[in-house]
Amino acid sequence: DPGGKKDRAPLWPKIAIGTAIALVAAVLFFLLTARSLEVRVDAVGEPQITLQGLAVPLGKRYLVRPGTYELTVSVPGYRDWSDSITVTDADSQQVDVVPAILPGRITFLSTPEGAMVTIDGTGLGATPLKELSLEAGTSQLAFALPRYQGIEQELEVTGRGVAQTVSITLAPDWAEITVPAVP
Repeated sequence: DPGGKKDRAPLWPKIAIGTAIALVAAVLFFLLTARSLEVRVDAVGEPQITLQGLAVPLGKRYLVRPGTYELTVSVPGYRDWSDSITVTDADSQQVDVVPAILPGRITFLSTPEGAMVTIDGTGLGATPLKELSLEAGTSQLAFALPRYQGIEQELEVTGRGVAQTVSITLAPDWAEITVPAVP
């Protein structure tokens, strides 16, 4: 031993082992204290779910620790949904999300053109009406044009930004009359 110095074992194996033990302890702590959270989305289409904070996705569920989280859900054709949720100490929990449907794009056509269009008694204008934004759902639709028979029917707006076209033909409100006469 020259100079009286002892050879020391390298320090890095001890640091690596200590780091590995701390990491395993942190993972075990999370797994033993985390709760199962299911986010159920009532919408047509594939939802994009964002949960702020530490959340481990497992299929349709998430492992999260008890606390308050910001949940955001996006589905094509629907308004984004966002809310603060609280995860409790219960083992299994669920959040039901019902995002609002985007309005539909409706085009109204008539033969002949110029028919007044009303929905649930509210006038929208004269045909042709292109890509009006209407809320999803069922409404009463009416077409009226002087000297033509009016049409009333139910309108089902799909919504979700889907384009729909309503095209009608109005029947004339007159008739051909032949009167035979003998002179």
